[in-house]
Amino acid sequence: HASGKTGGYFRPEHIAAHENTVEDKGHAHPCALLDGADHVYVYSSQAGFEALLRGKPVTCFGTPFYAWRGLTDDHGPHPGYERQQCRIDELAHAVLIDATRYFHPETGAPCEIETVIEHIALYRKMIANDPPRAVLHGFSIMKKKSGVPERFFPATEFVTDPRIIEDDPTLPVISWGKALEI
Repeated sequence: HASGKTGGYFRPEHIAAHENTVEDKGHAHPCALLDGADHVYVYSSQAGFEALLRGKPVTCFGTPFYAWRGLTDDHGPHPGYERQQCRIDELAHAVLIDATRYFHPETGAPCEIETVIEHIALYRKMIANDPPRAVLHGFSIMKKKSGVPERFFPATEFVTDPRIIEDDPTLPVISWGKALEI
């Protein structure tokens, strides 16, 4: 239960009984956990689908949408109807392309998945160009504490110590609103 939203199917006593089991307390990125796994066991979890996309063997004890299609080792209840057998690329296309509607992250207008991917790629490129360190100016204490600067500049360390600012006058300044009139 990486998200921490539910208690999960597996109880601490289940996990403790297996020495090669890693329990995520919500601190690791799921991709890192899946990439390091040899086998993924799920009850009903998106993580099982993501593991299949990574080519990992998956054992299901529940009945997620990807179970009983010839892709997983199924031990959960049969859904009560026949599920079409398919390859993972076919299921991925059905789930991620055919059955999903995408909206442009800025305009909110319907768009194709390729447009969203291009937007994400551009955003990642912009983050890579963020300054490694910068000075904040004009941010209220509330904005600073709420993490607003980090959301806009996730790769930047914000300098607040006046001595560092005096030692390096070339540090970029990130200003909020009209706090810095030019």
